[in-house]
Amino acid sequence: MLFRSVGAAKNINNFIMITLGTGVGGSYYSVKSGLIKGEHWRAAEFGHMILYPNGRECGCGQMGCVEQYISGTAMERIYREKHGEELEGTDIFKKAFNSDEKSKIVVEEFIKDTSIFLTTLTNALDPEAIIIGGGLINSKDYWLEDLKLDFQNRLNSNVYPKIIPAKLLNDAGMIGAGKIAFDNI
Repeated sequence: MLFRSVGAAKNINNFIMITLGTGVGGSYYSVKSGLIKGEHWRAAEFGHMILYPNGRECGCGQMGCVEQYISGTAMERIYREKHGEELEGTDIFKKAFNSDEKSKIVVEEFIKDTSIFLTTLTNALDPEAIIIGGGLINSKDYWLEDLKLDFQNRLNSNVYPKIIPAKLLNDAGMIGAGKIAFDNI
């Protein structure tokens, strides 16, 4: 089983994979049940879970979807809305790390919203680990430890899943998707 033989999921029995990039993607895998697909292959549409009812309009037609708040695209849009200027997602993290107050506001919101999202997933699926990949994982040194702390403070239990960066970084989701495609040919 490729999922558990390479990368951060090695020897983990059940996990959530989140990709944070242009949008928000994901999957849930369990040794007992395999990859959760759903009746219409729509399970784990994590980016389209509602984070804020009646929130920002999403391209999918819903309001308040997760990816409108915690994707790289969302961070850039939020920064632009708050401060009237363009800044790339990775630069927002770097500037916040270097005490830029405008960027810190956006990163603090990203951490809070991501923590709420991961808390909801944990309460629904009870994973052993949450693995985070996608383009934003390349800037993990600026936000991952703060996210872990905020997540632990939000959870209603002292038993929480490990939050692990994808060892294959931004390629992790693509490699997993390729594995699924080959398995189903």
